[in-house]
Amino acid sequence: MVNLLNNYKVQEGLDQAISQIGLGVLTSPKEAIRRIITEKTKALSISILLIASCSIILSFFLLLSHFCPIRPTTLILGYLFGLAKIILGFFIASAFIHITAGFLSASGQVKPLFFGLFLSLLPFAFLLPLTILSLGTTPALGLFIFPLLVVWSSYLLCLVVQEVYQVSLAKAVFILVLPSLIFYISGFLMYRLELDL
Repeated sequence: MVNLLNNYKVQEGLDQAISQIGLGVLTSPKEAIRRIITEKTKALSISILLIASCSIILSFFLLLSHFCPIRPTTLILGYLFGLAKIILGFFIASAFIHITAGFLSASGQVKPLFFGLFLSLLPFAFLLPLTILSLGTTPALGLFIFPLLVVWSSYLLCLVVQEVYQVSLAKAVFILVLPSLIFYISGFLMYRLELDL
């Protein structure tokens, strides 16, 4: 009986810590991200991933349903496929970010980075309600809201990189931008080389 009571208290404390950290990502993201990475609360990161990916995919299907009917099986398969794409994308992104950070002499671990990247999806948890609201009022509202969510998500992403690698915010932005710059510059050079041939 005592063990059961102790287990309940531990679980209650864990639930309270997760809810405090979750609200902290909204109110004071820098401190919350620091706590998430140091305390390694993977459960919160995974729950944010599941909720945000559900919101993103359901918003997409909601907008698509105005053009063609959507079956429930399509919705479920679309969600699973979309979730797999997001996880694979974050896996590849964390590898690129970690290699870039190592190249720039920043030290950190990949595992906290991978789970920390899920936190950058938090703003998109609000996408479904905002999509429903914009469809009810004016579709132009969505064109204004979506860029704000992208900016907020990008800011959280920068904070995650800053915390994992213990670098300045400017260096975190550079770590995130450098792989894209290399990719686009090499693509442009290959395109120019192909035109010259």
